[in-house]
Amino acid sequence: MIFFFLLELPIESRFQYHSQKPLELISQDTAPVSDNVVDKSASFQLDDSLEESGDDSAALEVDMSLEAVSKQVPVVLDGSVDHFDPIARAAELATTLPRIWCGTYTPFGRGSDQKVRFELSQVASIGQMVDLRGQMTIGSITSQVQGNWNAKSDQLDLVPLSKKLTNGFESGGKFVGLQGIKLLSWESTIFADPGGRLDMDTNCPVNK
Repeated sequence: MIFFFLLELPIESRFQYHSQKPLELISQDTAPVSDNVVDKSASFQLDDSLEESGDDSAALEVDMSLEAVSKQVPVVLDGSVDHFDPIARAAELATTLPRIWCGTYTPFGRGSDQKVRFELSQVASIGQMVDLRGQMTIGSITSQVQGNWNAKSDQLDLVPLSKKLTNGFESGGKFVGLQGIKLLSWESTIFADPGGRLDMDTNCPVNK
C-alpha cells in the first residue's frame, strides 16, 4: 500500500516524505534513551551519597564505642618505673664506704705491675655525687688524690694532685671507672701511652 501511494505522489513530495520520516523516527527514539541515561546517573549519585553517609555513621559509631570502652576500663600502672634514689645512695656511700683500699696496677704497654694503696681521709655526699679525698701510694711514691663518684651511674674519677708521680704516670692524668673503686683504668695525657688497669679491693694488710 505505501509503495503504490508513493508512486502516485509527485517526485518532490516523495523526497519530502523520505526526508521527514526518518527524522521523526530518530527524534522519537532518542528522547527516551536520554531520559533513561539521566535517570540512571541521578540514581547512581543518590546511591553514592547514601553509601558515603552510611560509612560516616558507621565510623562514628566505632569511635564512640571505643571511647566508651576506654572510659569504662581505665589503664592503671602498678608501681613506678624507677625506684632508685641516687641521692640516698650517695649519702649511704659517704657513711659505709671502706676507707682503705689496695690492689695492683697493670700497665697495658711495657712496664711491670705495681702495688697500690688508697686511703680515704674525707668522704662527703653532695646530691648524687660523692666527694673523695685522700692519698694514693703507687710503688714507693705517695700522692694526694681527689675524686668524684656518681652514685647513679657508678662513674668515678680520681685525679692525683702531686706533680711528682711514679714512673709510668704523669701529672694531668686520671683514674676512671664505671664500677666504683673496684676497677679503674689510667687515662694518660700522653697520646702514645696506652694506660693501664687498676684492680682494687678492701682486703688489705694492716701494715703498709
